[in-house]
Amino acid sequence: MEIRLSKPNPYFDQHITRAAEAVGCFARIKWARADACRFVLSEHADSFKPATFEPATFEQHDQVIRLLLELDPHATIRTSRATYEGLADFESQLNVRIPA
Repeated sequence: MEIRLSKPNPYFDQHITRAAEAVGCFARIKWARADACRFVLSEHADSFKPATFEPATFEQHDQVIRLLLELDPHATIRTSRATYEGLADFESQLNVRIPA
């Protein structure tokens, strides 16, 4: 997953780590710059090795995305499933994907 921030924040990787921990998964930062960060969410802290990798659930991914977009509502998040251009776009795509 990759996030492109609307305003540079050199410490946003720490927000990603905290957001993942808040929903019960773990983040591995692949690379981070002040304006963007690429990371992977895992079910277990020790499952980042290729042979034992267990990705976080779709629900955990959605919860982390929401938390990150609440911090930067105009950020763009690119995942393997979709690209979200801000919080409003995420919520509209989520409503289409999961009917109320």
